[in-house]
Amino acid sequence: MSDTWNHRPPATPPTTDTDPCLAWGADAGVHEAAHHVHHDATPTPTPTPPPTWALPSWDANGLPTPPPAPRPATVRTRRGAKVLVGTAAVAVLVGAGFVGRGFVADAPVTSVVAASTPSAVPVADPTPLVTGNADEPVAAVAEALGPSVVKIQTQEGLGSGVVYDESGLILTNAHVVSNAKTVQVVFSDGTSATGNVLGADEANDIAVVKVEPSAGLVVARLATDEPRVGQLTVAVGSPFGLEQTVTSGVVSAVNRPVEGATKDVVGMVQTDAPINPGNSGGALANREAEVIGINSMIFSQSGENNGIGFAIPIQRAKEIADALVHGGTVARGFLGVSSTSPTDGEAGAEISEISPGSAAAEAGLEVGDVIVAIDGSAIKAQGDLAVVVGTHEPGDQLTIELQRGGNEISLTATLGTK
Repeated sequence: MSDTWNHRPPATPPTTDTDPCLAWGADAGVHEAAHHVHHDATPTPTPTPPPTWALPSWDANGLPTPPPAPRPATVRTRRGAKVLVGTAAVAVLVGAGFVGRGFVADAPVTSVVAASTPSAVPVADPTPLVTGNADEPVAAVAEALGPSVVKIQTQEGLGSGVVYDESGLILTNAHVVSNAKTVQVVFSDGTSATGNVLGADEANDIAVVKVEPSAGLVVARLATDEPRVGQLTVAVGSPFGLEQTVTSGVVSAVNRPVEGATKDVVGMVQTDAPINPGNSGGALANREAEVIGINSMIFSQSGENNGIGFAIPIQRAKEIADALVHGGTVARGFLGVSSTSPTDGEAGAEISEISPGSAAAEAGLEVGDVIVAIDGSAIKAQGDLAVVVGTHEPGDQLTIELQRGGNEISLTATLGTK
């Protein structure tokens, strides 16, 4: 394996659950939240049971510091209302596969549909910025952000989306649009329009839909500041087809390593704001009504909200969306290592294997080296290594701080591609 995690089996093997929505241990698994919903546009039908998934094994600690990641077969896109649910790596919100430029050995992901250049359109109204003195901050955020959040329907299910550009561009999850070329977009005022899928990146679980802009189009504000643990979060989407549903919570963690359908790992925003099937692709916002993430998945033992949801950081989502809109590809930097937790119990990522001819090999890394920092970012566990490397592209130079035989060493590696 290259640039991947090595998982140890649990001390006590989990039992097998017969529920097709659950495939991890006795009852836990990553599920596509949005896909748990019905297969038509009606919001009331009973959710259709998803297919059985085969989820991964975990290390001796049960749930590792980074959420456990499912096997490749675990992250499967569900048809129907979309949302990924599962072992902390698949989305219960909107579909299957979501990670970013993983540092795994994946080839660049190309857009699903050729992108078209946005046409000149009337200036859309931006969502108002909520001030910090709002008496009801959640209500204020919901009122401000709601008009920019849409419901997305396909022949296979439904999810959510966020209008982020006045030219009619909408951010959503790749598992929400699946293989569709066109989708039905339902706005907050009840009107609808046909949207063209400009592109989708399954590795990052991001897709872009374009509708013809109208004078009443409302564009969400995207946050520029990094989210902070403990800050207020508000989720807006269409769980189970119930559009404009608002839930709230806090940022539970940031840069949480989560593995998706393609084995790519991305640092996600974790929140306890209730997220359910159909929320996938919807907005996770701060108290100023700025979007901090695109809801993508949940960790659940039942297939529904368990208080652990994950959103793709908005800056990463926007970066991927920009590439898709321009018909480009999403390149992934490749370091070329496999890692485990250090055998001495110290923090870091211990290299267990190096790919011949890779960036790691050329930089002089050796098996047994313990990476403790990259470009100043601390590597506390093997999952952190995947997250940090995954934010870089081929050609980027990384300063790697490591420990070897009791000595501290600094090396420079130029990322490549597999």
